[in-house]
Amino acid sequence: MALFTVNTTCPICGNPFKEDELVATSYGWKACKSCSRHITAYREETHDENSYSAWELKGLLADFKYSKPDELTQDAIFSIDGAYGKKIYIFENKCIINTDFTVGSILQGNATDGRKIIFYKDIIGIQFKEPGVFLGFIQFETAANIKNENSENFYSENAFVFSEITDEIQEMYKYVVNRTEEIKACEYSGSYAISPMNELKILKDLLDMDIVNQQEFDAKKKQLLNL
Repeated sequence: MALFTVNTTCPICGNPFKEDELVATSYGWKACKSCSRHITAYREETHDENSYSAWELKGLLADFKYSKPDELTQDAIFSIDGAYGKKIYIFENKCIINTDFTVGSILQGNATDGRKIIFYKDIIGIQFKEPGVFLGFIQFETAANIKNENSENFYSENAFVFSEITDEIQEMYKYVVNRTEEIKACEYSGSYAISPMNELKILKDLLDMDIVNQQEFDAKKKQLLNL
């Protein structure tokens, strides 16, 4: 049994990991599991069997776009590219924020964010800021991920970041706000039912953030589970 844990960083994304969290790559050096998946996708798509250092491969991966069709996003109402490798897909009941492996996402530390699915029923706030001196963003706040500090907005996995405002982005924003309001209105009227287990999960998130106390949580838990 090891007496201490060696901390290191992934040579591709630069994020900190424990030594035993890195996995061996085909190039003889280790990377985090997320970057390792990107490496595997790159090799399968390009059939590139050359040997690269981590620094050389980082540049190749930054320009690499995986071309296989994505069934999860093909029926999106809106599909918009943003900054820092961000892309947002809008559906009737949810949005999906993808973070691609790009130079921007590497520099911002978001390269391993991957895909975030946010259901409108879970949204408790939407922040919108037009770009100016800084980039613009749309951030979807949920009970599990409340971030109101401006310094965090560009780095949040719940944020779609963009360098210029377009008609499509404005239309997308209005659509999401309207759909969220419609779903919330259905919740309050009782025509959009939340299961007891889902409500309990939301309450547990609020308890973890000290928004409700243990006594309030226990009382609501008994009510939901008919105890």
